[in-house]
Amino acid sequence: MTNKEKTDYTRIGLGLCDIGVNNMTAEVIWRTIEGIQKKKGKFSISDAVDIKLSVERSYEVPDIDLPKLTVGGRHVELTEAQKEKLRNAVKQQTKSPYFCTQIIQSHSHK
Repeated sequence: MTNKEKTDYTRIGLGLCDIGVNNMTAEVIWRTIEGIQKKKGKFSISDAVDIKLSVERSYEVPDIDLPKLTVGGRHVELTEAQKEKLRNAVKQQTKSPYFCTQIIQSHSHK
């Protein structure tokens, strides 16, 4: 099973148990469980930190060049608050087109 499959199945399985997590948290969970099973009683805080940092690095989103955002061929300049909200949404894997459209529309109506 690939790492992506492990992440997806962990997220889906937890969701079926009414525990909602994003992909990054699901990956931390399955990697931690595998580490505990492999090392048994020798799993340490150092192992946990290594897993957490490794997963966080793999999910880092490069800075988005938001000032060049265009809608309908027209340049849209977002406020700093809107840029931060959009960056955070991407980092949290909330890549909903509706969400992004709402940020843009809230600015264009000012």
